Amino acid sequence: MWRVQYRANGSVVTDTFKNDKIAWQHCALITAKGGDIARNVLQRRRETATTAPTLAEWTTTYLDPASGILTGIQPGTRKGYERMVGAFLPILGDHPIDTISRDDIGKWVAWQEAQPSGSRKGQTIAPKTVANYRALLSNIFAAAKDRKLIIDNPVTGVRITKGQSREGVFLTHAEFERILSKIPKHYKPLLIFMVYTGTRWGEATALTWSDIDLTKRTPTASINKAWKKGVDGIPVLGVPKSQKGRRSIPLPQNVRDNLPERGESELVFHGVEGGRLWYGLFNGRIWRTAVTKVNDPKLCKEEGVAPLGKTPNIHDLRHTYASWLLAAGAPLNVVQAKLGHENINTTVSVYGHLAPGADEDIVRVLDGLGKQLELEA
Repeated sequence: MWRVQYRANGSVVTDTFKNDKIAWQHCALITAKGGDIARNVLQRRRETATTAPTLAEWTTTYLDPASGILTGIQPGTRKGYERMVGAFLPILGDHPIDTISRDDIGKWVAWQEAQPSGSRKGQTIAPKTVANYRALLSNIFAAAKDRKLIIDNPVTGVRITKGQSREGVFLTHAEFERILSKIPKHYKPLLIFMVYTGTRWGEATALTWSDIDLTKRTPTASINKAWKKGVDGIPVLGVPKSQKGRRSIPLPQNVRDNLPERGESELVFHGVEGGRLWYGLFNGRIWRTAVTKVNDPKLCKEEGVAPLGKTPNIHDLRHTYASWLLAAGAPLNVVQAKLGHENINTTVSVYGHLAPGADEDIVRVLDGLGKQLELEA
């Protein structure tokens, strides 16, 4: 028999346990959260009469490759999940999984949303980041439910506060050319390729010469791999983001004319010394520098032009590609295929408002209904 004596609700209490493991779990919970919370958890646990693992223990099992629970992901992704659990384990980790309620999850969400951002000084953590934490936590509980360790997933139905998402920036051909003019010569082919193919950074920089086929009637680039975050953050080659990410993209003349000369590197786009391009360095030293220049009032005045008035990021080249296709009359399903979206709903939600004639079609339909009502009257 194991006894644990502690203070709860203003009084000294003693709880007994037949299982030393449960007793030590209770001690850890008292130390981490205090006696009041620990006693509340204990009462709920005894009501369920189970010996379910704590959330921390179950999370370790869930993420362990040997358990066979979480499959089909890259080692780097698994490593990323291991870092993400630090968002909720300090709050909920000591609780047995069958005692965690929806209210507990709600309190964690409220606490998490109030935490300071690690990258934006003076601001709280981004809603998208909280959403990612919540999704992982939900998956962990869903796996426990599948294995009959719990009856319901307590994360289901717990909402997070939606923030203001960043709007995509769409560039005209002239605006893209202005930014391109500030890019060093070595890197211009990469940006021309990205804006005329809609490829993601990880896809474009993983492209090898064997993926380029200029012998076809319509030359193409085969998108069949992408850089993924590996263990300890070191990128490794993996598959594209989704099943439909594997795709063939036609190469317009502008891209073909600006392909770099083939050197010793198998990579089509690479660093000056031939190695793989790193997003962080390129973004900071090359891209942001160029965008800053085209928005600098003094420099623009010297050049006799107005500041661009837009601050696109590299991913906005993908948005720009889609906007150019839609402006030329390409159907949304074609844009979906070329972007490699798994679901057309993604394409519609991001680019549907750019479809040419959409407003005119709506007005024409509504006007037709109005005339019909007049006739019936």
